[in-house]
Amino acid sequence: MTIRKAPERFKVPKSILIEKIKLLKQGKEIELKPVMRRFKKTFPEEYELLLEDIATDKANDGAPMSKKEFLMMAYDIAKKQKKAVWCRGTPDRNEVVTIE
Repeated sequence: MTIRKAPERFKVPKSILIEKIKLLKQGKEIELKPVMRRFKKTFPEEYELLLEDIATDKANDGAPMSKKEFLMMAYDIAKKQKKAVWCRGTPDRNEVVTIE
């Protein structure tokens, strides 16, 4: 496999692969382990609570939101905030909201 195709297939930055290959060629031992990082928050706490309240209210009314509906609602709120993306970590921080 080429160095160009490997980052696409394994979803890792090309620079990391080049760095690791360079170390291997120098005869050094490398450790390959995933590094967990925090996502940058897109929404302030008040918007997360708003999303949680809306999703909870709809579920309590007997019409729970699908994952797609929830993500579209979050995207619309982010768009109004002039944000381009929604942070994947938001549902993890709210134990009440579960996405299936």
